[in-house]
Amino acid sequence: MLEKIKMDKFNIVNKYEVEQAVLQAVKHVKKWTRRELSLLLAAYRPSKSTPLIIPLNEKVLLIGNYALLNDNKIWHMIYRFNDQELDFVDKNAAIFYAVCMQTNRIYLANVIQKYDEEINRLIVEEERLKYRIGQSMRKKNHTNLDLYTNRYQNTRARLKQCRSLLEKNLKHAKYSNHRE
Repeated sequence: MLEKIKMDKFNIVNKYEVEQAVLQAVKHVKKWTRRELSLLLAAYRPSKSTPLIIPLNEKVLLIGNYALLNDNKIWHMIYRFNDQELDFVDKNAAIFYAVCMQTNRIYLANVIQKYDEEINRLIVEEERLKYRIGQSMRKKNHTNLDLYTNRYQNTRARLKQCRSLLEKNLKHAKYSNHRE
């Protein structure tokens, strides 16, 4: 019986060899997937139709020649043919920007990007003013409290307006069938 157990131990494949085989298989699958996606994107280039959208996982999308990556509520967009990187707060704004750019609706894409940038700037300003209001309340400085509260309300109103305008332009991009 002891001889049988010792022989079984010799038949076990080296763990390192198994890990290396698995890593090699994973590399092969990744390389094949990249090659197939490249061929698919290269073959699909009708200039006036909607680009191909491929979700790779929850945080990464390929939209024609653009890659979209989610990183802590910010969507980073990279164009395939240059190093230009854009940041978007709204996922739909990023998607429609990429679609509009590739369907030659550049004016609409730029409007969407402008409103998204303004929303991002206003969100940062809103957070800064919340902090200043808290500081003024702790220091019991009523003059600054009134000033920051007024600015905060103004910023919130502008933020609401920009979000509304962004939604309007996103709906326009979604339902518009004409080309600019």
